[in-house]
Amino acid sequence: MLAGHPGLFACNELQLLHFETLAERAEAYQGKFSLWSEGLVRAVMELNDCNADEAKLLLHNFEKHGMTTREMFEQLQEWVGERLIVDKSPSYVLDEAALEKAVADFPNARFIHLVRHPYSMVKSFEKYHMDQVLYLHPHDYNPRQLGELVWLESQRNAVDFLKKMPANQQFRMVYEDLVKTPETVMRAMCEALEIPFHEGLLNPYQDLDKKMTDGIYENSRSMGDTHFDQKKKIDAGKAEDWKGVLEDNFLSDETWEVAQSLGYEPIIEKLSIPSVTQSEFRNPKSEIAIIGMSCRLPGANNIEEFWQNLVDGKDVSHLVTDADLEAEGIRNPQSAIRNRVNRTYALDNPYAFDAAFFGYQPREAEMMDPQHRIFLETAYEALESAGYDSSRFEGNIGVFGGVARNTYALNNLLTNKELLEKSGGWYQEMLASDTTFSISRVAYKLNLRGPAVNVQTACSTGGVAVHLACQSLLAGDSDMVIVGGGRVQAPVLGGYEHIEGGPMSADGYCRAFDANANGMVQGHGMAILVLKKLDKAIEDGDHVWAVIKASAINNDGSDKTGITAPSSKGQAAVIKKALENAGLTGDQISYVETHGTGTFIGDPIEIAGLIGMSDLDKSSRFVKSPHPVGSVKTNIGHLDAGACIVGIIKTALALHHEQLPATLHFEKNNPQIDFENSPFEVNANCAHGNVANKNATLA
Repeated sequence: MLAGHPGLFACNELQLLHFETLAERAEAYQGKFSLWSEGLVRAVMELNDCNADEAKLLLHNFEKHGMTTREMFEQLQEWVGERLIVDKSPSYVLDEAALEKAVADFPNARFIHLVRHPYSMVKSFEKYHMDQVLYLHPHDYNPRQLGELVWLESQRNAVDFLKKMPANQQFRMVYEDLVKTPETVMRAMCEALEIPFHEGLLNPYQDLDKKMTDGIYENSRSMGDTHFDQKKKIDAGKAEDWKGVLEDNFLSDETWEVAQSLGYEPIIEKLSIPSVTQSEFRNPKSEIAIIGMSCRLPGANNIEEFWQNLVDGKDVSHLVTDADLEAEGIRNPQSAIRNRVNRTYALDNPYAFDAAFFGYQPREAEMMDPQHRIFLETAYEALESAGYDSSRFEGNIGVFGGVARNTYALNNLLTNKELLEKSGGWYQEMLASDTTFSISRVAYKLNLRGPAVNVQTACSTGGVAVHLACQSLLAGDSDMVIVGGGRVQAPVLGGYEHIEGGPMSADGYCRAFDANANGMVQGHGMAILVLKKLDKAIEDGDHVWAVIKASAINNDGSDKTGITAPSSKGQAAVIKKALENAGLTGDQISYVETHGTGTFIGDPIEIAGLIGMSDLDKSSRFVKSPHPVGSVKTNIGHLDAGACIVGIIKTALALHHEQLPATLHFEKNNPQIDFENSPFEVNANCAHGNVANKNATLA
């Protein structure tokens, strides 16, 4: 908090006062306890404008020459100049000898006693697994017990110690007051400690690359508060963290006694949390937050480009040229496919892959299905979007999803006998190309220790994967989940064959719900979400793009005309179940992102399912007011295993930007759909305003 003051040099955890020499300190902070040596390394890096290796070498030389910790402080002060050194070291309060040494070494030292509500402190202690790095020896305490013991003993020690200090050398600030009214607290502190006030105290983390960088050792973490790291400002909402104790008061009477002496009120009946009214239908413990999103789509390499294309109504299809066909190895296209449609929805550089980044040799990368490559890259990007490094995440990250059928092996590998033999034969080919290994590959390369579940339910793969991922989070099998899927099938730039009466469009455009709908188009791309339980996402300060209130899955059985045909009854039943699980009615839905493939029969069945849901449950029906429906397949084509995921991303972005992108190529209603006598209409134009004004959307 003091890093923004130009007269101060704020450090994190110098950990010098516990020891007499740097050599003694180095001997103690090894292995998993090396975390506590990072603060000094960071300070040396910043003051000498050097990297971590150079800073560690300099400190090692100091250790060899017998430098004392007092001399190290003096060296820091020489580098700092006229500024005052501020050392944030809460663990000092557990060591009374270190406090006494501080006074002996620095008679004019000033002490700031930062008090946080015991409940909030213990929960933070649990979150960061501090029990694993505080004590050398085995103990019988669980993390919660140990966290409470640390709070209790440190507050007692601080109170007793400060009784002996002059008034102008001490100041006690309450964390909850600090985050709510930082200026008031900071001015009072400056006055008490006789330090001039500076506005920088209210905006302290403008130089996070030095003050709060990622761990400088392998598998270490930031030494700072991740909320400051993510938001770069004081989060007043953190003042409310203590209210969790109203539902889960695990604190002992002894702890409450000390807390009261520090100004915290005990729990009394009138502080109980009021019940949530029906209009505030939010249950953070059973809802799922979308905290990260990434995509590789036609015309878009990220969600920002994707959103801009949606808003602009951009045609991202690509007209296939002879050069494209030649690049795909198609020498005589008309003899191969008679009715070729020379239009595709392709990715930029669909076969490119940063093999070295993921530790693959070129030969391995050649064998790998492009779907596996892009799924892996996009999963990594999704975690980056969420602000997490899987190697440092202290919990179980699961991965759910799947990719489409592999045509790369069929067209590129099985016809290259020499490559197969050099690469280890059929077994290596299977690992590199079989759809069942796409998920295992992500778990292996990103070091994910939660469930890794390959889902294969054709074009519902993404939706089913989201449902299973949510169940994994709610069951506690995962603390965070990557879920996604997609389709990248060679030849990406090859176009496709149109068969009269078949499912594919004759001209390469998808016209969902339109009178001229003549089939679907296949897009190439990958879409990934990162999910976490909403209450945890709020607690961890994650950016929440949207909330999944509930989900449901089922199957049509034999009640349909064929194995690939949809069933309006089955769809109506699953919609009804999802609404029931969410505690919603149809009238609370402001928009429906549909499957919408643009087939003349499939689209009417889907709208019939929405209408039929009302017949199953009159209380949950969609009332007769326009409910816009749309389909992202008109923008980018059908992504097969990733179709539902990209629809969710579109809907989440619509909520975020308060705009509803148009469904493209729509001119007039499919005559097989009675839109006029239904509560639905196709969203044919980009709509501005708050699309979430009815509290929910349905994707």
